[in-house]
Amino acid sequence: MAATQSPQTRLSRYYIPVQAGLILAAALLIGLTLQTVHLTPKIDASVFFGDEDPQLTEDRKIYKIFPQQEQIIINVEGKINSPPLSG
Repeated sequence: MAATQSPQTRLSRYYIPVQAGLILAAALLIGLTLQTVHLTPKIDASVFFGDEDPQLTEDRKIYKIFPQQEQIIINVEGKINSPPLSG
């Protein structure tokens, strides 16, 4: 009588070649992707504020109506009646 192998034993001999084939296929796809896809970012004038940005359009309208220099607003806290200030 010939000894028959269990289905698990028959499949286990294909496990390592299939696993190696999948690793090779994944490496090939990753390499192909890195060769064809440009991963450097493209930075131009419209990255943050495009010309069609509604907020930028409104700011330009307001600036045309009220042209002025830029201002610096300083907020200071402390005792006003302190000796150096009351002089």
